[in-house]
Amino acid sequence: MLTEASQRRWLISLGLLYLALASGYSLLLPQWEGMDEPAHYLLALNLARVGVFSSRENNYEAIQPQAYYRLASVPLRWLFLRDPQTVAYVRPEPSYRNATHPIPIFPWTDQNFQWVPGLYLLRGLNILLGLGVLGLNFAALRRLAGPDQEIALAALGLAALTPQFLHTAATVNNDGLGNLAGAFLFWLLSLLHTHGLRPMEMALAALAALLLPFATKLTLLPISAAFLLALILRVRSRYPERLLRFGALAIAGLLALGLLFPDLADLLWRNITLRFVSVLDQSGQPGYIWRMARQVAWSYWGKAGWLAVGLPGWAVVALTGLAFTGAGRQLLALLIKDPRLGGETAAYRDVWLVAGLSLAAVARNALSTLFSQGRFLFPAIGAVSLLVIRGWHFWIPPAGRPWVLPMVVAIMLLANLLLWIGGLLPVYYQPFDVWFQ
Repeated sequence: MLTEASQRRWLISLGLLYLALASGYSLLLPQWEGMDEPAHYLLALNLARVGVFSSRENNYEAIQPQAYYRLASVPLRWLFLRDPQTVAYVRPEPSYRNATHPIPIFPWTDQNFQWVPGLYLLRGLNILLGLGVLGLNFAALRRLAGPDQEIALAALGLAALTPQFLHTAATVNNDGLGNLAGAFLFWLLSLLHTHGLRPMEMALAALAALLLPFATKLTLLPISAAFLLALILRVRSRYPERLLRFGALAIAGLLALGLLFPDLADLLWRNITLRFVSVLDQSGQPGYIWRMARQVAWSYWGKAGWLAVGLPGWAVVALTGLAFTGAGRQLLALLIKDPRLGGETAAYRDVWLVAGLSLAAVARNALSTLFSQGRFLFPAIGAVSLLVIRGWHFWIPPAGRPWVLPMVVAIMLLANLLLWIGGLLPVYYQPFDVWFQ
């Protein structure tokens, strides 16, 4: 059992490791080599310069909710008013055909290179959003883990040091705000099980679950659905009449929003139909399914750039195997009502709702687009990590459990080292004249 002082030291150490590694990813990855980074940056830059959100015709990422870009436009506006050149969109002509291949997309040379401070300012903003994600997840994990705080810290370490989470947090995108909203709902779920929520708090929490996906990122929808299901199960027996009233009010509110903001409603409907209705012709073929399963696993653990450089295949297999072994053991304990779960059964049922619906949504998304990725699970990264670590606590004898936390940290640090040495450094961090000889 860790003492309070040991817990604080581990928590500070994990936070510092996250900040150091995320900063390293930000510095090692050249400008614009983050996935869709130019499009995300331009949406925020247009708001900073002229206060207008780009149209879908001018920017393919304009189908996204606007909250992140309005937030990101604030520091860009501050820089723009002092020196417009600090936020200028400067880049060489890209070779997008290099996407998914271990080759830089933007051919910088020592003659054409120009540093863009605004880009790194937004990368720093996303790193801070990632720190907020970890803070909210830990607040939830420590409640759900109960007296065994090693589980909470090990789950936090697994989430904080996952290479893809660090890489995503160190580039410009709207994932950070979506992940933060997902962590917030996970925290509300932990409150629901440990402290309970009063009727008005339940109503506000349900309203947040309904609205946050459409304000931040639609990858949040599975967590919202899981939270609402958990809330309904809790409220059904205690406040049946209030549940009916709130359901009617929620439907009326969504209809009113659709009438007041028809363009937004159309945009959201297009996104939902794309992700949940459309199907690619080849999606039923075994080769396609295997390819997408590999891509989702790789881009959960570590696939940097435009899906360009990743962890070695054996590392992805090992990490995925460890994760499924742990989560599978926890699921077995839940199904057989293992007495060691004690009063945690209902809480872990709802944690599985969060993780299971998120995984199902990513799998469903893979049927409609070639670019479904494991990072879309990151709004639920706290739930996923908790299930993995809790399951391994069932496998490991009590004498070995104090070693779970340092082993998790060691394994994830090794994974980051493998991605840096085997991917980022040889592909991106070379003298300019070597790239093009």
